[in-house]
Amino acid sequence: MKRGEVTFRENGTQLAVKWQDKRDVNFLTTVHPSSMAQSGRLDHFTGEPKVKPACVLDYNKKMGAVDRADMITSFVDCARKSTKWYKKLFFHLLDTAVLNAYTVHRKLSEERMPYKDFRLKLVKELIQEHPLPRRSTGGRPCINTPLRLTGRHFPSFVPPTEAQGQSTRRHCRVCLYTTRRKRERKLSRYMCSSCDTALCPAPCFEEFHTLKNY
Repeated sequence: MKRGEVTFRENGTQLAVKWQDKRDVNFLTTVHPSSMAQSGRLDHFTGEPKVKPACVLDYNKKMGAVDRADMITSFVDCARKSTKWYKKLFFHLLDTAVLNAYTVHRKLSEERMPYKDFRLKLVKELIQEHPLPRRSTGGRPCINTPLRLTGRHFPSFVPPTEAQGQSTRRHCRVCLYTTRRKRERKLSRYMCSSCDTALCPAPCFEEFHTLKNY
């Protein structure tokens, strides 16, 4: 077939299309007619409007977002080699759900963070909200411990913003959500950088990193 030529075959419910572009382009569709339509561009050689099969035009119009989503997900996807088809499907749906959440977050929040950082933050928050005990190999049973209660944590200053400069403050999480005393909306200049959480230096910093229910 020469470039621009097309062949249609249909059986009443399905339409098979073979169109010659730079290479063979094949489509199988149930919703498009066997017709050609103008693409809105001109042929540089003849000056006439370019025509393509209707299904090709519809595909090009709708699949841009899907191709971009596949590209973004491919850099940090959670897929692993597996012989089980349903596991591959599960990981694909999981990546898609996380990307959708990131898209909604960008629409509703003024915060702009890279997709990789969003995934890491999401993982940390999920583990803190739904921690699982480690498997015990003997001895005393392990404790159901969130990440904030493990590792090493050090106080640091809240990063300055353009609006507030060096006097930038954020609400202390413990003061805001504590169950041990009256809740307050206290602003603090200090935070735990590894937890990305603003905290009063005392006693909130210690309580946040030592108490499961602060």
